[in-house]
Amino acid sequence: MRRTWICYLILICYACNEEVTYQPILSDDNIIEMLIDMHTAEAALSRIPKEEIDSTRIVYLDMIFNKYKINETDHELLMIHLKKNPVQLSALYKTVFDSIEARGSRIKIQN
Repeated sequence: MRRTWICYLILICYACNEEVTYQPILSDDNIIEMLIDMHTAEAALSRIPKEEIDSTRIVYLDMIFNKYKINETDHELLMIHLKKNPVQLSALYKTVFDSIEARGSRIKIQN
């Protein structure tokens, strides 16, 4: 009986120490597009009256989350995951910045 309890105790300790790995629910391409949308929304917020920023930010975030079929918790978990993986975060943001820069160049050319 004592051996059984010791085995259970060892199994419980092992299970508690097992690290859970997070797998993003979005592909890298979708993460990039979502980040572009979020930065574009933030830029748009800088052009509206201060008293409307909070409510407009909520609307923008809801639209972005709906577009990518995620919720605020999914987004937070993704951001935590990316902060813990700076190489991946850096690679994603390089693409984000390049894309935003290219879009800005196209807009300047059209004007």
